[in-house]
Amino acid sequence: DAQGWLVKGDVLRRRAGGKVEALASAAVAYSKATQFDPRLGPAWRELGLVRRAQGRDTEARDCFRRYLSLTPQAKDRGIVEKWI
Repeated sequence: DAQGWLVKGDVLRRRAGGKVEALASAAVAYSKATQFDPRLGPAWRELGLVRRAQGRDTEARDCFRRYLSLTPQAKDRGIVEKWI
């Protein structure tokens, strides 16, 4: 399910320790979370963070926009808007 993939992505991202190559597995997990539930805002945010770390800025911005559209009252809105 979407929540399970989100958690898996979180675990994989933490294990990657900032290594760009290792973030690919986390990106796959977050992508699966968004496929299972396209309305799961946190999955879009996390996928955006991974894409940003990978230097895939256009994709990251798209993910962040999706996150903000799904989570208009996000507490981190100001920070995320700066990334867009």
